[in-house]
Amino acid sequence: MEVHHLFHQILAALSHCHTWGVAHRDLKPENLLLDRHQNIKLADFALSAQFSVAALLKTPCGSLQFVAPEILRRQEYSGPAADVWSLGVVLYDMVTGKLPFEGTSLGELRARVLSIVYHEPHYLSQQCRDLLRKMRTLDP
Repeated sequence: MEVHHLFHQILAALSHCHTWGVAHRDLKPENLLLDRHQNIKLADFALSAQFSVAALLKTPCGSLQFVAPEILRRQEYSGPAADVWSLGVVLYDMVTGKLPFEGTSLGELRARVLSIVYHEPHYLSQQCRDLLRKMRTLDP
């Protein structure tokens, strides 16, 4: 199955959540399920939160390799922007088969995320590279 098709489904599900004022806050491959027709189902809303554009979220949560830099810095954050960061990490994993940010310790992993240090494979299209860069930015 094409990554484009699956990614579009994830994006549609996340967009639906955001339209209803819900930030997932733990987007990662383990929370993306496929049904028997190869349709994505977004799962595990245990860390989700209601948000509004007038109030930022405060609770740090999520899986370290997928969490947005502003959450790692313990700043208030936009739920949808943090979900978009996580979706960028998921997309990278989908097109490369590995996570963009890795480290031998939590401190090293945190430093790589906060500096956006990751390998950009040469085989990715320019369009994919541009999308990944836009989804993973230090300024949400």
